[in-house]
Amino acid sequence: MAFSFMTSGCREARGGDAHSHSHGGHDHADHGGHDHGAEEAPSESFTVWTDDYELFVEHEPLVPGSLAHFNVHLTRLADYKPVRNGKLSASLVVGGKGIRHSVEAPARPGIFQPALRATAAGAGRLILELSGADDTARFVIEDVRVYPDDSTAQSALAAHADDAEISLTKEQAWAIDFGVNKVGRRDMHDVIRAGGHFRAMRGDEIVVSAKTAGIVLFNGRQVFTGTKMEAGQLLFRISGEGLTDASIKTHYRQAKTALDKARADYERAEKLLYSEVISRSEFDAATAALELARSDYEGLVNNYEDGAQLIKAPSAGFVKNIMVEEGQFVENGAPLLVLTKNRRMVLEADVSQRYFSELPAIRSANFRTAYSAAVHSIEQFNGRLLSYGKNTTERNGFIPVFFEIDNKGDLLAGAFVDVFLKTQPLKAVLFVPRSAVMEDYEHHYVYVQSAGETFEKRTVELGVDDGEFVQVRSGLNEGEVVVTEGAYRVKMAAMSGSIPSHGHSH
Repeated sequence: MAFSFMTSGCREARGGDAHSHSHGGHDHADHGGHDHGAEEAPSESFTVWTDDYELFVEHEPLVPGSLAHFNVHLTRLADYKPVRNGKLSASLVVGGKGIRHSVEAPARPGIFQPALRATAAGAGRLILELSGADDTARFVIEDVRVYPDDSTAQSALAAHADDAEISLTKEQAWAIDFGVNKVGRRDMHDVIRAGGHFRAMRGDEIVVSAKTAGIVLFNGRQVFTGTKMEAGQLLFRISGEGLTDASIKTHYRQAKTALDKARADYERAEKLLYSEVISRSEFDAATAALELARSDYEGLVNNYEDGAQLIKAPSAGFVKNIMVEEGQFVENGAPLLVLTKNRRMVLEADVSQRYFSELPAIRSANFRTAYSAAVHSIEQFNGRLLSYGKNTTERNGFIPVFFEIDNKGDLLAGAFVDVFLKTQPLKAVLFVPRSAVMEDYEHHYVYVQSAGETFEKRTVELGVDDGEFVQVRSGLNEGEVVVTEGAYRVKMAAMSGSIPSHGHSH
């Protein structure tokens, strides 16, 4: 999933009263997990999202003359994993004067721990710069507060504290499959939901038939459903052993006799034509009879071995269906096996009759197979709309819609699929990825990441759903960040009834 984050900041003040997140002081000698002790000092935090990174900063209140320790959490948004190396420089600029401190590497994966001693109170700018072989980034946080004294800082932070949100620590998120995305706008289409299935394209399947009557003998264990075959590969033998009538040996002898007779007739006609005893048309008839007899004979002899007719794959492909059993007697022309090239397939969607008037607007579709959660567009498979039905049958009251697509090797003929038929275009609708949406008693909701480690459950009203993205009609604002992977883990954190502390004992 591609991320499209604009640089933005989220400032969260935390205190120690009954309505705030409780979090303890930072012990920077210990690189363990979060410290959930009861005695906790207030701290301040900021969250910044860019196209590639999430920055979550926790720090002790900034007061002139006091050394404030920072816990800087850096996450790569591509996989939501911690930045594991690089140098981080922290600069604080207040009133045109700046201080700077750099750390050469993270104290533990994803967490850098610089410290700054402010020299003057007022509104400042915090600049964090990451440099390394794998990662380079720059973050600017405006209006960072440097308080005149400790009591003013504690009063201000306690006043802004809020304990009503769900908490999932960065370490917890890094340890699981997790992901976020920004609420944005995109062009979508109205959608008709339908069930459907794949089937082979006409001309992409070949029925292999018996060339003579006889007993079917399989080519060892090489022939079974799903086997890949090369052109000319042996499939069966049709044996005439023990048969007296119309056996392969009989056909072979008859073909050889017919060829010998046709050759003799041709040579005789050639002499008679030279002597002008017969006409050109009579000679041409003898020539045609010889070619036909030679073709029949060669067709047998080229696929004849030890009294058996050899049945070979006419082209490369996969065995779709085997229609005979070992030792079964078959007549000449009986179907033995279906071979599919499996290169092009038909996606057939079964549409309810109530959408008949909308069918002319269909131009594309998304689909999801029963054996995978991934949603694909037909464009990914070089697909195109073929046609749609103009009538229904008594057996099936649905209207079929047909798409032709490439099979890249992972589409199964006969498999059932969910189909999202795209109709009228919708311009610049507010959307989230489908994976962000949770459902509870027919109510839909998402988890909004309000800050680095805090989340809010938000009820949403949904619109068009194309299987990959969902239109949001209400409940979210453009630019908010929602959980797209790992939402169930956030739900579990909310249901646990206890909100983890935000103080880190690093």
